[in-house]
Amino acid sequence: MICNCSLITNKNQIGFTLISFIVYVTIFILLVTITPRFVLDTYARLNSLYNKSIQAASHVTLHSLIMRDITEARSEAEYWISDANKNLYIWKLSKKNDKDTDIGWTVQSGLLRRITGLYDRNKRSWKKKKSDLVAVNVENIEFLFHAVRSRMKSVSFKIVFPSDQLTGTIALRNRIIINKLKINDYHDS
Repeated sequence: MICNCSLITNKNQIGFTLISFIVYVTIFILLVTITPRFVLDTYARLNSLYNKSIQAASHVTLHSLIMRDITEARSEAEYWISDANKNLYIWKLSKKNDKDTDIGWTVQSGLLRRITGLYDRNKRSWKKKKSDLVAVNVENIEFLFHAVRSRMKSVSFKIVFPSDQLTGTIALRNRIIINKLKINDYHDS
């Protein structure tokens, strides 16, 4: 006996029932509503991480630039000028290739600028200068000069940003960095 299975069919197994249709629609609605939320949350976390890594890289670059300028400076105290009212700090670099160059750091309207050129100490103004934008959203910059017998012994600096601050210290006698890059984050308390 050969059975012809194509003739024997169960009419209840063809198509979807109303209950299975409701289950599939419910699963679809859940997936459609949960997936965008998950994607947006993941995107926000990745974007925040990316912004923090960019900020950390700019802090490292800024720290290296300031430390280089300080290590190349002359150690006689007469070549260092601090004007806290204008938020301006200037020092003379060691003579290289018979060039006399002054370096200045200042904050103007939240912009940290590095100024190079010739500074007239008598007139307290720049004769010739070139200004470069180094960082944005800077609230304040401070340099603390420590001199003994008219010789600079060490220089400390602090740069305050809205969310953190960058500090460092260098000894001028032997040009050794006393403490490494230190970033204090105000929000991680």
